[in-house]
Amino acid sequence: MRIVLIGFMGSGKTTVAKLLAKKLRLKTIDMDDLALKKST
Repeated sequence: MRIVLIGFMGSGKTTVAKLLAKKLRLKTIDMDDLALKKST
């Protein structure tokens, strides 16, 4: 299952993603973290 959360900065996407992941036992991928890894 894939769920994509889209919204403005500070809208709570990460918070909602973590809650959903815990409830549904899913893995989360934070695009901000991926962008930081690629830039370094």
